[in-house]
Amino acid sequence: PFEQVWSRSYCRPVERLVDIVSEYPSEVEHMFSPSCVSLMRCTGCCSDETMHCMPLETANVTMQLMKYHSLDQPFFVEMSFSQHVRCECEPLRGRMKPKRCGDTVSRR
Repeated sequence: PFEQVWSRSYCRPVERLVDIVSEYPSEVEHMFSPSCVSLMRCTGCCSDETMHCMPLETANVTMQLMKYHSLDQPFFVEMSFSQHVRCECEPLRGRMKPKRCGDTVSRR
């Protein structure tokens, strides 16, 4: 039914796997295990193309990971990550509307 499709696609926090290096870009010289963590992140559709799904409320969560460098012994570290708790649709604010795949294809 429509209600089920709508509720599953609307802007809301959803569990996502996030790369450690994308959250900590200054740590590129280190390796982590696991290399990604499961976090709640805002995603989904808004009722208007001029809006996008953004976090309204966030919370920090600390996770224990294994950190190592190619020559060093691995060791445990605690790292903090931002989780999205509540989401809402907000105006794009000056962002260009993304092109659709078909917009760049020339038709003959």
